[in-house]
Amino acid sequence: MYNVYYIYNIINLTALTALTAMYTSDPGIYTFSLTWPEIQSLTPAISNPFRVYNMFRNPNEKNSGRIISLSEFLNLANNSTSLSGVLISVENAVYLREKQGLDVVKAVLDTLREAGYSNVTTTTKVMIQSTHSSVLVDFKKKSKYETVYNIGETIRDISDSAIEDIKKFANAVVITKSSVFPDSKGFVTGQTNVVERLRKSKLPVYVELFQNEFVSQPYDDFSDATVEINTYITGAGINGTITEFPLTAARYKRNQCLGRKETPSYMSYFEPGSLLSLVNPTSLPPAQAPSPVFTDDDVTEPPLPPLHGLCSTPFICGDHSGLLYPFWIPGREECGHPDFRLTCIGGFAEVNIASVKFKILEANYTTHIIRLARSDFNGHLCPQNPSRAPLNQTFSLFSPDTELLEIYYSCGDFSFSTPFYDPTYFRELGCDDDDIYARKSYYVTRNLSSPLLDGVRDLLRALRVLCTSVSVPASGPALRTLHRFQTSDNLKKALEEGFEVGVNRECYVCMDSGGACGYNQTTRGFICYCSNGPHSRACSSGKRNHGKMLCFLSSLSVLVAGVLVVILISILRKRKASHDNRKLNLKTLIPLKHYSYAQVKRITNSFAEVVGEGGFGTVYRGTLSDGSMVAVKVLKDSKCNGEDFVNEVVSISRTSHVNIVSLLGFCSEGSKRAIVYELLENGSLDRYISRNTSMSMDWIAMHGIALGIARGLEYLHYGCKTRIVHFDIKPQNVLLDEDLCPKVSDFGLAKLCKKKESTMSLLDMRGTIGYIAPEMISRVYGSVSHKSDVYSYGMLVLEMIGARNKTSTEDTASNTSSMYFPEWIYKDLEKGNDERVVGNGISNEEEQLAKKMTLVGLWCIQSSPSDRPPMNRVVEMMEGRLDSLEVPPKPVWQIPTAPLAETSWISEESSSITN
Repeated sequence: MYNVYYIYNIINLTALTALTAMYTSDPGIYTFSLTWPEIQSLTPAISNPFRVYNMFRNPNEKNSGRIISLSEFLNLANNSTSLSGVLISVENAVYLREKQGLDVVKAVLDTLREAGYSNVTTTTKVMIQSTHSSVLVDFKKKSKYETVYNIGETIRDISDSAIEDIKKFANAVVITKSSVFPDSKGFVTGQTNVVERLRKSKLPVYVELFQNEFVSQPYDDFSDATVEINTYITGAGINGTITEFPLTAARYKRNQCLGRKETPSYMSYFEPGSLLSLVNPTSLPPAQAPSPVFTDDDVTEPPLPPLHGLCSTPFICGDHSGLLYPFWIPGREECGHPDFRLTCIGGFAEVNIASVKFKILEANYTTHIIRLARSDFNGHLCPQNPSRAPLNQTFSLFSPDTELLEIYYSCGDFSFSTPFYDPTYFRELGCDDDDIYARKSYYVTRNLSSPLLDGVRDLLRALRVLCTSVSVPASGPALRTLHRFQTSDNLKKALEEGFEVGVNRECYVCMDSGGACGYNQTTRGFICYCSNGPHSRACSSGKRNHGKMLCFLSSLSVLVAGVLVVILISILRKRKASHDNRKLNLKTLIPLKHYSYAQVKRITNSFAEVVGEGGFGTVYRGTLSDGSMVAVKVLKDSKCNGEDFVNEVVSISRTSHVNIVSLLGFCSEGSKRAIVYELLENGSLDRYISRNTSMSMDWIAMHGIALGIARGLEYLHYGCKTRIVHFDIKPQNVLLDEDLCPKVSDFGLAKLCKKKESTMSLLDMRGTIGYIAPEMISRVYGSVSHKSDVYSYGMLVLEMIGARNKTSTEDTASNTSSMYFPEWIYKDLEKGNDERVVGNGISNEEEQLAKKMTLVGLWCIQSSPSDRPPMNRVVEMMEGRLDSLEVPPKPVWQIPTAPLAETSWISEESSSITN
């Protein structure tokens, strides 16, 4: 039976240079059939052999195509009625695995599974094609899809041994058109026996690539597409054709004459060489060398190379050896983070981060600590054009003993107050250029969070604006020495000793499981290379479990002999075990500073100053031994405190993000539990958007805060090893630092779930009324998931909008009976009346930001969780253009509602600072 298949190519090697650009939009596997100029413009054009005549298959749409992912292609195939199946062509698998960290076999199988295709039976037949036997061997081991071996070269014959080798890993064979009917200068010269030999060995034969959709082209029998297809099908006996131009092929398949085994004259195939016999021999082209015979040597290939071996092998750069992830050098791109490419100059290994060079001082993968130092501070204190260089916290984080040294360069002439000249606080740096331009440079000898600097906070803010302010990470002990002995030598030593960062937790979890850390070019994220293939986080524990089983069996008799002793000990220690085990487990689980309760009392001066009432506890101001100001939350004595305490400490200890509050330590002694946080002097967002506050912000500041909160939630949902759902997003749980950078706090209600879990169950309703997602009240709206945080975020953003224009909100609230969400905002947008939302007398930029926040907020509070965007999409919407956002549909509610004006104040507990 004649079959028609659509082909999807992975991946045209000439187009690999365009992959990086494409990955910035939707990750996936793409097909390319483009010339290099077309790749540069990313405007696909339909290729065909008659382009010179401008005879495109669809002239009106010839340049309007787009590059599609494999999943999109499979969805198109599912909706087609004229297909026998799809053929996925996989090429360059070795390049993709070694150079881009992509296991294309796994990626294809995952995509097929997600698209609803079964490994055994599918409505649409799936064939996997490759010119590399190693690729098909890999597919054969991992799936039951039909594999097709593509003999990419033109051949005149094939050996028996080659056929037997092919049958071991392939269900069918694809050959070129010229391997069936050889041609010379456009003339078909005859027919080979390749198809006959393959068919006798019970291997189906497909021919590619059919591109002819045109009829009545003169002087060529194959110019008639129907005749050409029938010559291969009926004449040569192939099983099917593979085409980029399926219209004629599908028409041929539906021809009723074929079903009656009647071939009309206009479809009759022609005898190979018949046209050539009519040509004057003197006009014939010179004879060409015959095509080769395909042998078993052409079939055999080594297996696909594993990335585990390459990425687990340390390399040398400069005088540094034993280097691994996140660092890489050319040839090891898949084994390191893109931002950590090393330059090996002399005895140094340097990495460029945010246009600032750092040199590696130490890389210890046993302790998981990397020590870096800024190259521009090597040997001198006044570099030219100093700049900030924040480290990417997704692949590294500061060690607990790293602090920031603040330096102010090229400051103008100030009339400073007396405390400024006090060397307890500031020191003049004395750069050479300062005298030339009548300017001065300074460095701060105290940690910026120290209460000793409270009197000069305004001055510090002015310096950041009027000077070139540089925050340089440095070792805590070196800075403490500098605090006591304020000399240029100590300052230079602190800068040259550098600072410590830890390899991200995902990496050392991967390494501990026997894997090698790497970077996935497709997902643009971390990947763990294992001996059995890549994994998202860590290697499977099959071998380790096997070893444990052997150990268990060999020591079974010992365990049986000692079981009575174990039982006796457990009985005697029963009362004490619960407390001790909890304490031990917490210390093992949480890699943070452990404080005793006596230390907590000393830090808080016996709980002298209350700064807020947070969820499940009271927040006190505290001071560490180095002068750093902290917030200490002491949990209330409650039956449920144990779970909430563990949730909060474990959740935050696994996070490291600029928009997530930093946890410094904890205390757990019996029923006494406390958590030590960084202290943020500006308090909570509620201070700025409460109805009773006199504080206000412009739209630019509001948008910056909303975007920062979104980034923090995106990190919790997607950036951690285990997805963290907050469940209590509200203004009181958003803290603001001195630059109004928001930090999400209070993880007391957080629930952890594996990333693959999209929903979760809750035994109790969590959250604050007014911000609780409807599905947490009634399951009629859907399942509870991370989308519940999206709803709370949307309500928070809409309340920020209402707070920005308090008069409109109050007027609306007084005239509205009951609204679970700000319906007046939606109605105004629907009518094109946005004055109540954005207000009057603002700039065009502020108006755009206000409208964008409004639309994003309304999208986030859709009643159905499936209609809400995920937080990574929310971040894109907040960063993107306003004209790319549509007005969302109006939610339909089926539950009791609460007035808009009450939503911020219904919470049982509120505070100026909530931790």
